[in-house]
Amino acid sequence: MKINSFKKTMASVLAIGIISLSLGRVGYAQKPKEVSLTINNENINLESKAKNIESLLEDINFSLDKDYIINHDLDEKLEDQMAIEISTIKNIDINHGNNLIKTKTYKNTVSQVLEENQINLTKDDKVYPGLDTILEDNDLIKIDLFEYKDYKKEKEIKFKTRKKYDFKMAYGKEVVEVEGKNGLKELSFRKTFKNGALVSDSQVNERIIKDKTDRVLKLGSKETVIKNTDYKTITKKNPNLFRDEEKVIQKGQIGVEELIYENKAGKRELKSKKTLQKVQNRVVEKGTKKRVSIPNGPTTYLPSGAGSFKSYMDYRAITSRTSPQWALQYNGSTYTGNYGVRMSGNRYLVAMSSKYGFVGDKVDIYLANGNTLKVVIGDIKKSFEVDSYGRHPDGSVVEFIVDSSAIPSAARTYGSFGALAEFSGPVSRITPVK
Repeated sequence: MKINSFKKTMASVLAIGIISLSLGRVGYAQKPKEVSLTINNENINLESKAKNIESLLEDINFSLDKDYIINHDLDEKLEDQMAIEISTIKNIDINHGNNLIKTKTYKNTVSQVLEENQINLTKDDKVYPGLDTILEDNDLIKIDLFEYKDYKKEKEIKFKTRKKYDFKMAYGKEVVEVEGKNGLKELSFRKTFKNGALVSDSQVNERIIKDKTDRVLKLGSKETVIKNTDYKTITKKNPNLFRDEEKVIQKGQIGVEELIYENKAGKRELKSKKTLQKVQNRVVEKGTKKRVSIPNGPTTYLPSGAGSFKSYMDYRAITSRTSPQWALQYNGSTYTGNYGVRMSGNRYLVAMSSKYGFVGDKVDIYLANGNTLKVVIGDIKKSFEVDSYGRHPDGSVVEFIVDSSAIPSAARTYGSFGALAEFSGPVSRITPVK
C-alpha cells in the first residue's frame, strides 16, 4: 500500500467498520468482536465478525504490499479486544551533521528511526522535524550538530578623568586630587560550531576583577583681571606762557579696576568688580604769548660762578611730533657726536632759556676756563622754572641734549657734563649768534 493513500484508506476503514457493525446487528447471529487496528501509528477501533485477520483486512479493502510487518499471522483467528499493528516500509533520508544517510525502515516516528540507526543525540543537537513526528515515505530527518567552546580574556578598564572646580584656586592652575588607576575585567566568550563550521564567536559574560579609580583633577576657576582705563589730556590756555611752553597743572592717572570671573565648564561669569584707582585726567596749560626775536641779542654776563653744573637730557624725551624740537632732532642732519652729545653741524644741541633765542638759534657760551661752547638751541626751558639769567634751580644754565646710552661714565656719575675737562668751570657770558 502506498503511504500517501493511507489517510483515505483509514477513512474508508472507519466507514466500512460502521457498516459492518450495522449489518452485524441486522443480519448475523454471531456477536461482532471489537478490534484495535493501527497502521503506521494511526489507530482506529473496529467491530467485525470476520473469522481471521486476513478476512478483516479484505472486508475493509486494505491490501498489503510485500514490504510490511504485522504483529499477528494473517490466518490467526480474530479475537475480541485484539490489537493489530501493521507497519509498511518507508524510504527515509537522514542528514546527520551534513552527512547523508539513506535508510529503509518500518519505524514510524523520528525518535524510532534514529534509535534504529544508533544515532544518539546530545542536549545541544537540533532535530527537524520533532522526535515525535510520524514519518511518511521519502521524508527527511535533518540533524544539526552543535558544539560550543568557551574561552576567556582579560581586558583593562581605562580610568576616566573627572573635573572638579575650585573658586579658591587661580584660573589656569590645576592639581591632581586623586590619581587615576586602571581596573581589570574578565570577559567570557563562546564559539559556536554548527556541523563543524564556526557560526558565531561572541561575548556571553564579564566579571570585574579589579575596579578602576577615576582621576580627579581640581581646576582653579577664579580669574582676576586688572583693567586699565587711560586718562585724557585737557588743554587750557595760559597767556603768561610763550607759545612753545606748557605747564602741567594736574598729572594724569590711569584708572585701575579689578574684575573677578568664575570660569567653569567652558562658561565665564563675572562675580565681582572693584575700583582700585580712579582715573584722573591730565590738565596742561599751553602758552599763547608770542616771542620777540632777538637776532643779534646782546651778550649776557652771568654772576661769578654761575653755570658750573651742566645737566643733560635724553633726546628721546622730546615726544611731540608737531614741535620744532622734534623736527630739529629728526631732520636727517642731526647726529650723535663726541661724548654722546647730539650735534647739528659742528655745534652741540642744548636746552636753554628763551632769553637766548628760539629752537634752531645759534649761541656761543663762554666758559671761565677760556673754552667756548658753540651750541644750537634744541629745546626751551620753561620760563617759570628759570631766573632772569636762565638758571634752573639745579644751577645749570645749559642742558646738553644727549643719547644717554653713549655719554661718558664721569658725566653719568655726577649727573653733569661739568665733570668733563672740556666743559668744566662756570659760564662767564652768553652771546646769541646770527
